[in-house]
Amino acid sequence: MKFSFILLLVLCHGICLAEDLPGNQKKAGKLTVQEAAELVEKANASDSGQYKLDLKWLTLIDRDVARELSHYKGKCVILDGLASINKDVAHGLAKFKGVLRLDGLTSIDKDVAQELGKSKAAHLGLVGLTSIDKDVAQDLAQFKGRLFLSGLTSIDKSVAQELAKFEGVNLSFGGLNSIDKDVAQHLAQFKGRGLTLGGLTSIDKDVAQELAEMKGGLSLYNLTSIDKDVLKILKAKPGIMLPLRQRD
Repeated sequence: MKFSFILLLVLCHGICLAEDLPGNQKKAGKLTVQEAAELVEKANASDSGQYKLDLKWLTLIDRDVARELSHYKGKCVILDGLASINKDVAHGLAKFKGVLRLDGLTSIDKDVAQELGKSKAAHLGLVGLTSIDKDVAQDLAQFKGRLFLSGLTSIDKSVAQELAKFEGVNLSFGGLNSIDKDVAQHLAQFKGRGLTLGGLTSIDKDVAQELAEMKGGLSLYNLTSIDKDVLKILKAKPGIMLPLRQRD
């Protein structure tokens, strides 16, 4: 399973054969419904090992184009050029089952979050979000795949409480550089299979004690400063991933 996920990410960043596009879509930053349908049809029919649709040049999208893109049968759709989407677009994209990258979004409202929470994607990238409120967190927590929120550098306890209800494969906070005891206490109720706190380089004993109560997997692979009491607490937790030098 782990190998399959790594392979999926490699493919998502690999070669893209969808560069031969009709018209001047890249210059305009948009696609018509017909152009989107033709692009997807050509990509799906390709026997040359196409793994992704790299559409990061796309800056405008409507619900019908989003629906056509969701019919792509490859591994990954990259839409990092979109700075915002509405509920209808999110609904249209929600049927895609591979890696869906929307890393250009800097904010989303509750309606968009509700649709993305229903997404069938295996991996949902929202690393451009710099903050989310309780309502958005509540809806994103419904997502069942791997959710990446690496743009968040802090969360409050109300957001932590909602995200702890996440029951998907993995919830990753690559940019969260500190948490207090209250946030840790809520995250300790995490319902999903794995929680990644890759932005943390150090934690105190109180935070460690709260996180050690988690039932799912916990990754703290970037800790650079761990005192012996904290290390003892963390090593006692089943399913924890620590930096290599701290695992023995």
